[in-house]
Amino acid sequence: MTVSSKHQRQLDEERYVVIPEVLSVAEIAFYRARLLELAAAERADGSGRLHSEGRGQHVRWLVNKGREFERLVAHPRVVPYFEHLLGPDYTFEYADLQPDLSRRRRPSLPHR
Repeated sequence: MTVSSKHQRQLDEERYVVIPEVLSVAEIAFYRARLLELAAAERADGSGRLHSEGRGQHVRWLVNKGREFERLVAHPRVVPYFEHLLGPDYTFEYADLQPDLSRRRRPSLPHR
């Protein structure tokens, strides 16, 4: 898969893009549930880092918290986007997501 010229421009100008058809509805539900589970565990053990007046929480270093997150960042539809942004020799050491604990918004995407 390659990144379309439209997506390349959006990445270059806005530094984000929604990549279509990466995950199924079931996979999205799985990752959302897993992320909220991790967030709850981190709040319970005191390691959770809240923001946005307590509505959001950083869940850091996801690729170190399960093979499922390694598969997510190594997904064949996602890798070309990382390569466009970071070059073909990038390494991905961590990813963090920031769930909105109020459940009014979707979790934000990993940031660079």
